[in-house]
Amino acid sequence: MAVNVTTDQTFNQETNTGVSITDFWATWC
Repeated sequence: MAVNVTTDQTFNQETNTGVSITDFWATWC
């Protein structure tokens, strides 16, 4: 995943996706 973030919107979108995936694996694994 790219570390260079130019907008908060993009950063928040990527973060939300990462959190969702983490919660998914934390719940099902």
